[in-house]
Amino acid sequence: MKKKEQIPKETQQRLDELYSQLTSAIHDLQGIIRRMLDSEVEEGKRKIMTLEEEIANLTSPSSAEGLIARRGAIRAAIAVGDKEHAKELLNRFLAQDGIKADFVREFSQLL
Repeated sequence: MKKKEQIPKETQQRLDELYSQLTSAIHDLQGIIRRMLDSEVEEGKRKIMTLEEEIANLTSPSSAEGLIARRGAIRAAIAVGDKEHAKELLNRFLAQDGIKADFVREFSQLL
């Protein structure tokens, strides 16, 4: 069993805050989608993309939560229709140590 990575207390507190904001943003987006307000949907998707990117910046690419955040940031960029930004994120993430081959395959096919 792989030992859980130790995260500094300040970083963990920031991550907890970001996860809370991310959960709220997702719930907000779900409500907006139900009301079908296009401009707000776009804004909600961009907010999710930004939060996922910030979480990715604070987590290790070799950790489960880091990989999930990186996937989320790229998927959110694609959902917003910003493939250029998604490609930039993919290239930035690929340059990090600890990125797994399945991550590369998954997004190389999408972009």
